[in-house]
Amino acid sequence: MMLTNRARQTSTSCYKRLLTNDLVLVMGHKNAKIGDTNDNYESIMGTHGLGRMNDNGQLFKDFCLETDLVIGESIVPHKTKHKVTWVSPDHTV
Repeated sequence: MMLTNRARQTSTSCYKRLLTNDLVLVMGHKNAKIGDTNDNYESIMGTHGLGRMNDNGQLFKDFCLETDLVIGESIVPHKTKHKVTWVSPDHTV
């Protein structure tokens, strides 16, 4: 299920209403694949993602960039089997 532009705007709007001292964890990121390259996203992610980025991954990266959030799982290296929480219908990661 791909996030719509309206859903992304709602998420961003809700996030911006939080207090600056709040700890924010974003969970359930709509099957986003962020990929393993961080070109133009160095401030929000590392190079330890997996596979190729999909459309939801692009939306998730843009949301994180816009809201100054960091994709923590991409910063520290992990074994490949620990990077994947689901397998897409086409069996790619």
